[in-house]
Amino acid sequence: MKKVILTVDDSNEIRGIVKYYLENDGYEVLEAINAFQTFKAVSNNKKIDLILLDVMLPGTDGHEIARKLKEDKNTQNIPIIMLTSKGDKNDVVEGVVAGADDYIIKPFKKDTLLERVKRILVKCEERGGERS
Repeated sequence: MKKVILTVDDSNEIRGIVKYYLENDGYEVLEAINAFQTFKAVSNNKKIDLILLDVMLPGTDGHEIARKLKEDKNTQNIPIIMLTSKGDKNDVVEGVVAGADDYIIKPFKKDTLLERVKRILVKCEERGGERS
């Protein structure tokens, strides 16, 4: 069964690139552009294996979305990789504090994205299928 990844970014271009890379590597990809669509996607899809989450989104930012997902018992174990152009050390720390499992800085290389996604998913499987 394909792993399901939700990519959250308000840029059509970034979502398209991420979707292309991931689908070509065998993943099923869902898309969202803001907090509303993110929470709708996780409530409608009981088996999201990973979320790629941009920090700078319209309205509620990615850090706040990550915090809310980690506070909810139904979504707290879904691993989150922050995918953002904000690479300042304080931004990375804020992402980790908000619940991110990893942080990828834009622009990114295809190999970097795929390696980080695989690493997080393998880590979850090693825990017996429990998401981080």
